[in-house]
Amino acid sequence: MPLKPAFVAKSISFGHNFLRVLWGDGARSLYPASWLRVSVRDSAYFEPNSLLYRPEHIEFAAKQLPLVDAKLRDDGGAVQLSWNDHATEYDASWLRAQDGGEASVAVKPPSERVLWDGSARIPTFNYAERETRKLEWMTALKNYGLVYIEDTPTTREGLLDVLHLIGVVKQRYHPDDVYVVESLRKEIRAKVDFSYGGDYLNPHTDTSTYLPPTRLDCFLGQIYDAPVRDTTNFFVDGYRVMADMRREHPGAFDVLTSVPARGGRRRLTVEEDCTPEELKRYHWDTLIESPYVVLNDDGSVKWVQFAWTKRAGFSFWKYDDETLARHNVAYELLHRMMRDERYHARVVFRPGVLAIFDNWRLTHGRHGVHPTTRRRMLGAFMSEDIWRSRWRLIHAEQSGLEGKWLYGCTDEALEILAGRNE
Repeated sequence: MPLKPAFVAKSISFGHNFLRVLWGDGARSLYPASWLRVSVRDSAYFEPNSLLYRPEHIEFAAKQLPLVDAKLRDDGGAVQLSWNDHATEYDASWLRAQDGGEASVAVKPPSERVLWDGSARIPTFNYAERETRKLEWMTALKNYGLVYIEDTPTTREGLLDVLHLIGVVKQRYHPDDVYVVESLRKEIRAKVDFSYGGDYLNPHTDTSTYLPPTRLDCFLGQIYDAPVRDTTNFFVDGYRVMADMRREHPGAFDVLTSVPARGGRRRLTVEEDCTPEELKRYHWDTLIESPYVVLNDDGSVKWVQFAWTKRAGFSFWKYDDETLARHNVAYELLHRMMRDERYHARVVFRPGVLAIFDNWRLTHGRHGVHPTTRRRMLGAFMSEDIWRSRWRLIHAEQSGLEGKWLYGCTDEALEILAGRNE
């Protein structure tokens, strides 16, 4: 498959400590020789099977020798470099993707993230399509932060059958990594989490006392019998809420993204049945300190960490009273905006309805449960490392490059390489 012009080197020049490349789309890149030495990928210094550097690489990278020759392969697909102690070759597409400066602008794919409110149509798939349309539903999950997969078997195995297409689920501090959501017995509810009764459940993110929070969460409807009225769950696009807050209430946005607050969880029991001796291993007492809304380096929202039940104050001596008061008011505004039904995407978790959602992005909640209703859901978590790794692997496969050139690429570089072919 031919390469796009942007990934073909048109001409090169070099000096003792640099390589300059003119690309087929007219962009130019400049690579330091020291970076080129430390990035060598041939078998003398890089093990091609395990994709790990050999010990000899340490001494090689430390030698400050001048470049003595540079040649461009006839098809523009590779650059051959020589020092007095070694000659090697670099894939041209790989070189282009590594340049995060001005040359990256032309090849970086545009974001397809969709900000939505309660009127949005959430992408929906069927369990029978889980493998044949895997890339589609994972892409939808990435762009919307939420997908529904209908007709999923209402068992632990059915849930994991879908999740394992992404990767392994996260270990919980509980007897089972798959959890059960249902109205708890009153005596357990008082000890474990009073919020899981039958009343309105405020929008929140899960694992809000983890740093970072778990990335993916899910609910699978297992049992549902509502003779009087439906029980409606809802999801809120936190990125959309924060975009509106940034525009309409910039002061509140600034204080929520800049002032760290504490979140705590002290739990000495679990809802699952276990012996007193076993219970001790699941004791959980943690404290974090972080802004409720964390930003990426470019100023975009990275995650929303929001659970009203787990607030644990501030390091108050670092701030004046006015700042803390503004933070409390901003938090109440965030709570009010999350409860605004204009943002709510509603769903009833009938048997077989599976929702997989981005816990960094979405909050979720539930309207009241009628006393006559019987409902039960299964759920599980997945870490950021697993979700990120899956996308790195997807983009790597789409690139068609050898594994040695995929090793150590940034997420952005892998996404760029995935689109290198015509």
